[in-house]
Order: sequence, then C-alpha cells, then structure tokens
Amino acid sequence: MTQTAVEIVHVYYDALEHGDMTTLLAIASEQILVEGATSLPYAGKCQGRIAWVQFAEKFQQVWDNPVFAIENIHETGDCVVGLARLKATSKKTKKMIDMPMAEFFWIEDGKISRLLPFYWDTAAVIQAIN
Repeated sequence: MTQTAVEIVHVYYDALEHGDMTTLLAIASEQILVEGATSLPYAGKCQGRIAWVQFAEKFQQVWDNPVFAIENIHETGDCVVGLARLKATSKKTKKMIDMPMAEFFWIEDGKISRLLPFYWDTAAVIQAIN
C-alpha cells in the first residue's frame, strides 16, 4: 500500500518523537536535502542520508529532551507543511526554548527528498544555546 505525502510526514514526526533513526532513514531519499538556518550550529545545508544523520547528532548534542508538538500538517501542492511547537532545553546553558516552527517537506517516490525547517526566532535559539 502506497502512503500519501501527509502520511509520510506523520511517520516522520512519530519516528522523530521516538528517536527512531531506522524509520527516519527508511523514509528519506538517498540524496535528501536538508537546509536549515546557517546561524545555528547544527543546521546549514546537508545532502544525503549520512549528512542527515550527522545533522541529527549535532542537534542532539545541543538540546536535551526536544519535543516537537505537532499542531497541523497540510499538503500544499508539491510540498507538505508541518506546523509544530518546539520545546527543548540547552545542554550548555540549561535555558529552554518554546516556540512555533514550520517544516516544509517535498516527497518524491514515497520518500522525503527535501526538508526545510523554519524556527520562529533563531535569535532566541542562539541566545538559549550560548
């Protein structure tokens, strides 16, 4: 049975919540492109599954107990938008962030081919982690 793009994004968020890298890698295309804010120490541009794993590892080095509370998932033509609330505590400063974020997903052949995460306030993220 083929999954819809929205169902794939639901699988992504479920796997993310449970730290299930096996499932995350299974729904990512081999050449997945992730582009995040370059001002963040774990973001920037990465391409390929290995680079995505490295991105995830860097994210985990910065944050304790990150929670992505999903508010809505919408299909908008050629991409799917996940609207969420991110709560996490900096491992270094112990400061917490609690902010909206949006993630844009492009799905090709049943796999996530591109992911763009947008934080509501990258300056607040930088302040929390430094």
